[in-house]
Amino acid sequence: MSQDPTQPPVDAAPFQTRLAINIDPPNREQLFKLQTAGTIIDVKQSELWRDSKGEVLPTPGPVDRWTMPNGERLGPMWAEAAAVDDKGFGHWAPGVLGVVSEAGRYPFKEGTKPPTTAAVMKEYLPESDMQVAVDVNLGAPDNVFGVVVRAKTSEIDFPRAAKENEVYFFVNTGDFYAVAASANHIELRRVEKGKSTVVKSATMPPKTMFRLTARAVGPSFRIYRDADEVLSAEDKTFDGHYAGVIGVQANAKPVVFDNFEARSYAGEFLARMWAPTVRYHRGPNVHYNTLYFEHRALERHGQHLGNLFEPFISHSLFFIDVALLPASLGRSSPGECYASDLYARPGDLVPFYWYVPQPTAKGILYEAGALTTIFLIAP
Repeated sequence: MSQDPTQPPVDAAPFQTRLAINIDPPNREQLFKLQTAGTIIDVKQSELWRDSKGEVLPTPGPVDRWTMPNGERLGPMWAEAAAVDDKGFGHWAPGVLGVVSEAGRYPFKEGTKPPTTAAVMKEYLPESDMQVAVDVNLGAPDNVFGVVVRAKTSEIDFPRAAKENEVYFFVNTGDFYAVAASANHIELRRVEKGKSTVVKSATMPPKTMFRLTARAVGPSFRIYRDADEVLSAEDKTFDGHYAGVIGVQANAKPVVFDNFEARSYAGEFLARMWAPTVRYHRGPNVHYNTLYFEHRALERHGQHLGNLFEPFISHSLFFIDVALLPASLGRSSPGECYASDLYARPGDLVPFYWYVPQPTAKGILYEAGALTTIFLIAP
């Protein structure tokens, strides 16, 4: 027969300390903090919580910091261009996006003037509601760079009449939404097989270095430059499952980009049907008498100010405890019993604090009596 978890264990001794832990179902905000801890990609956690309005739950997506050695391709996670072989099959081919000095760059080669291009993640996002962000350094105000959301496919589509050695770029074959930004202008574009349509545009004060973020939830698009929302629009033409970056019209200095991060949204939030529970925890049955010479921060939590200063601090605290021993005796008698249940366990993260004993009338009287006795006895 199982025991009722809401009652103390049957073998509990009456003198042992018990700690009742009430476990309630997590609320919406607690679950959100758990999901997004360490993965906030563009704004502070409170701002992301405010923007979601409780309607969707964000989950981590693909990340790329471009820390691989220099190369003319972004890396194996990205699809940009493909070449057709003599049997009609496609092979991944270098495009104009590459990696220089552990950062992505468009164009990869100096002195080139490449065509419009796009690269998309080959890693699958489980939902079509998504958010994509990347750090951008335009180099020149007229350069344009941006992000891609809801690309329909990460594969390069080949025409049936494709010939050997022909190269096909995703920007000309795929369907996606793109957010293209110059220093003072941002556009939301819908690209269908190379045909680009401007859904909405906005103008703002110039800035050549920023973090560009695009969020697509349902038919709504919200565009951010750093933490500022600069454009919002709606479009229902198509959605998909992939995310990536796009580089266009870098006709002056190369555009440098880094710290790509994406997240998907798991749809409408539904609270978990967890019933409240109560469990009893048996704490350590450790008791001790009054400690008059305890260095609590060092001995209990391992907190100190370094090997150079800690010996002087410990010696000073010892002599202070000696001087205040009568007051400590008046505050707590030697026979009093204490338990460690209310202290953090060894190894727990405890904020550093200064422990100052609280004075009591009896302790002040004892200290005054001791000082008076010493004054009368001393020659």
